[in-house]
Amino acid sequence: MEGSEGEEVFKSLNLEPQVFINETLNTVDDLLDEAFHFFHQEASTLLNADGTGRSQSLTEGVAYIRNLIRSDLDERLGMWEKYCLHHCFAVPKGFSLPGNKDSTDECLTDQDLLRDHDLDEQLDSLRQKLAKIGKESAELNRELETLERQSITSDRCAVLVNEALQSYDQDSMHGLFEEMVRTVSELREKMEKLRAKRTEDIASVKMERIFKPNQDYSVSIHSNGLSNRKLEDLHVILADLKKVFSFVKELCFFETLWTPIKWSEFSRFFPTRNMAIVLVITRVTMLPILMLLFTFPPSVLSLTFRQLLLPSPAMGPDSFAFYNGQGPYTTVADGRTLKYAGPNVGFLDYAFDTPNRSKAVCDGNTNPSLGPTCGRPLGIGFLLRTGELYNADAYLGLVVVGTNGRLARPLVNSEEGQTFRFTDGLDIDQLRRQVYFTDASAVFSLSEIQQAVAANDATGRLLRYDIETNNTSVLLRNLSGPAGVAVAPDFSFVLVTEYIAKRVQKYWLTGPRANTTEVLVTFQGRPDNIKRTPAGDYYWVAVNIPMPNGVNQPTAVKINGFGRILASYSLNDVQYYNKTISEVQEYGHAFYIGSLDLNFVGKYSF
Repeated sequence: MEGSEGEEVFKSLNLEPQVFINETLNTVDDLLDEAFHFFHQEASTLLNADGTGRSQSLTEGVAYIRNLIRSDLDERLGMWEKYCLHHCFAVPKGFSLPGNKDSTDECLTDQDLLRDHDLDEQLDSLRQKLAKIGKESAELNRELETLERQSITSDRCAVLVNEALQSYDQDSMHGLFEEMVRTVSELREKMEKLRAKRTEDIASVKMERIFKPNQDYSVSIHSNGLSNRKLEDLHVILADLKKVFSFVKELCFFETLWTPIKWSEFSRFFPTRNMAIVLVITRVTMLPILMLLFTFPPSVLSLTFRQLLLPSPAMGPDSFAFYNGQGPYTTVADGRTLKYAGPNVGFLDYAFDTPNRSKAVCDGNTNPSLGPTCGRPLGIGFLLRTGELYNADAYLGLVVVGTNGRLARPLVNSEEGQTFRFTDGLDIDQLRRQVYFTDASAVFSLSEIQQAVAANDATGRLLRYDIETNNTSVLLRNLSGPAGVAVAPDFSFVLVTEYIAKRVQKYWLTGPRANTTEVLVTFQGRPDNIKRTPAGDYYWVAVNIPMPNGVNQPTAVKINGFGRILASYSLNDVQYYNKTISEVQEYGHAFYIGSLDLNFVGKYSF
């Protein structure tokens, strides 16, 4: 509908169909997440899965079912969205509102030639009479509606409304609203203190788990939160809630009061969608509904940043992988794959790709001419069944590292007679044991990225390697800088980012649209790697946005499989100012940030 005649018509009427549709789709997503979160909690309680090996299996099972439902729901909602935009909010071609100057000017010349002035005068007279009749009819309708309302309104309601209208003037109503806002602010501060206490309790239990691993902490964990607060504290909060409800009940009688009240006034006190006041405003004879929801998800907590330093002088952590709770494993510019062994140890050597690699020559090296000798691993991923690490090396092609690390084994470096020039992104279909990876260009290598961008290169490919058969096939050709790749949680499609084209493409693997593609989302900047969230329902894309002042703005963008941008966070802070980022990966209540320009892995904990 964007850019169409229908959009202009609805804009002129102050209507925004797309906003309505987006709000509906986001509401459906939120309800689905809440439903499965409740289901997971109930199932975990009934099965006594907390703290046992069944907890992870239950989480994975619930996530798998949720992803199947979400995939089907996204597809159906997409069809509904297209139907609404093309049918419910469409207008006939050439349609314009009355009084549209552009449409009338085109016909002025022809109308002047055919005009009958006597007939025009008669028509004007009829129009005036019709307007008068219409005005009288409208007045009669209003009087009739007034009589109908009076006939169905009870005496008690009328008395209440009259008393309220006589008791308050506009100034007193605003004063009442301001007092309600102050009460809400105080209430939020008290809830924040409870949240802070909850965070301290959780941190304390985590430390005890580390130093006393054999102790049972289930009782202490479940005793945290509101259930462990003093009764007096809860009574104070309850009194504040009742006070807010009484304010709203009084204010609901005054329809005119709500004109200056905007959501922005509440957003100062309830900054997240999980902590919000929802007001449904109706006319005087209908009381509004107030819902006050307070929750404390991890997303409310502030992010804390930490640098995981690479062994000096290594640079350029590109991609990450985790296995059995260990990691991150990351790939660096000098050809090594490193494993993080904790804050006291840091990163250790885990693997390398070339048999003739010399530590004396290669360690810390950033010279592109030594790439074929030292190697340059980029995208990585574990096959969870075996613990083998698959690696897209920019110069050597697809390789695999055994469970003990060390030297990688080459798998494939060409297909269809074309040698891989720039192997880049990688992801694994764990069910079918298939590796999806990209060859970013058939012409330009890793050290020639800027030339590829300037030439608007479109010779990249998306490929698939079958671990069982050792066969490789080309899925997509003529891609413009394919960088990252991510397989859907139900394995029905794969997403691939195009660095030069600034977009994400969706390639269908199964179903009626199998072997077809669609442009899923387009960015202002250049997307690099794309990674699925641990639950499998969303994707994080590392996007580098060039600003007008010449500064690069690294941005973490969250999307879903339907192509909607759900969140966008600028990382242009002290750590990443004017730097490029290669990957944003969510794992274990933290975001791990990769960058070819830096000597550390960024970790934002939440």
